[in-house]
Amino acid sequence: EHEAKSSETREDCCRTLHLISGLSVMDIRKDLFCGAVAGLFTDSALHPFDTVTTRLWIQGHNGAKYRYAGLVHGLKNIIQSEGFSALYKGFYTVALFSPAGYAIYFSSYYHSKQQLSRSIEFEPLNQAISGVVATSIGGLVWCPMDVIKVRQQASERPIF
Repeated sequence: EHEAKSSETREDCCRTLHLISGLSVMDIRKDLFCGAVAGLFTDSALHPFDTVTTRLWIQGHNGAKYRYAGLVHGLKNIIQSEGFSALYKGFYTVALFSPAGYAIYFSSYYHSKQQLSRSIEFEPLNQAISGVVATSIGGLVWCPMDVIKVRQQASERPIF
């Protein structure tokens, strides 16, 4: 009896959500999943470049030596002196936070865009406002992640 009532409550919530937002639960789940996978894939591919860029930014500050002449030199130097895995310093943090950030970003973008389309007919304005909303919400996850990740990437100590 309790399970039947719980099931009815879930169905009522789903109907209400669909009526309010125009999105079904499956649409939201799909946006969350696709955003998470796309974000993690992108971050996986670009993380080594992000690591070198972070090191390029910090060299010369607080007594740090100038070690890298550019991106390619930095990649070669890090691999030779610390090993390939050093290019992925901070990636555990990214793998933990990034999917949530991208999931929230993409789902809030599409939801905002759909809600705003009811009152804003000018599509570029709708897209711009939706982008601001999504970036602000995603930033709640990305900002703390970036602080931790950059500290890990800047370190020349072994990962483990």
